[in-house]
Amino acid sequence: HLLAVPHANCVIARKCRPLPVEIIVRGYLAGSSPTSIWTVYERGERSYCGHTLPDGMTRHQKLPAPLVTPTTKGGIGEHDELMSREEIIERGLASQALYDRIQTVAVQLYTRGVEQAARRGLILADTKYEFGVDPDGRVVLIDEIHTPDSSRYWHAGDFDARVREGKEPRGLDKDYVRNHMKSLGFSGNGNPPALSDEVRAEAALRYVALYELLTGTEFVPDFSSPKDAILKYLEL
Repeated sequence: HLLAVPHANCVIARKCRPLPVEIIVRGYLAGSSPTSIWTVYERGERSYCGHTLPDGMTRHQKLPAPLVTPTTKGGIGEHDELMSREEIIERGLASQALYDRIQTVAVQLYTRGVEQAARRGLILADTKYEFGVDPDGRVVLIDEIHTPDSSRYWHAGDFDARVREGKEPRGLDKDYVRNHMKSLGFSGNGNPPALSDEVRAEAALRYVALYELLTGTEFVPDFSSPKDAILKYLEL
């Protein structure tokens, strides 16, 4: 059942034991970060998180089937480390039964997300999931799902034409900010350059646009005080 929350910035949380890896499901050969599947492929490597990739693929090409590509959860200032299913089990980060359960659920969630995006004229290229185990031993999602922070979304209508022309797909996610940082010479190491108000506003507009496309509703920002809302809620 759904529980009401006093304010949009509030959540009702349960303490879980997190799985120390992030589960990324990829449907396309894309990305620009040091650990992205396209970056690795472009370097000439054909093994990625235990999967063997064929020669002759091109950027933004759809993969034959979605790939589950886990990474470690890097600490502050650290990059995530690519891993395979076998490495996760060998290191004791998850048992075989637990990891296989999570992998199955991740693919099911991604498949559902792809279907929902397609109905709204969007492509869900890839996404990240984080799982944990609750006090009752159940596997649960413990972080955001299918947001523009955790996922890569493209407009479907002109995707094929833009890719044929060698252009970037029109995206509605944080790649806009990542690409801007790269244009300033920032590779992800050291202190990042400051973002201009123009870039921050454009990123926000893209996030709002994605919200409205996916939900079919207008985004109405809530500027009320979370503290006041919580106190009023507790009084009830």
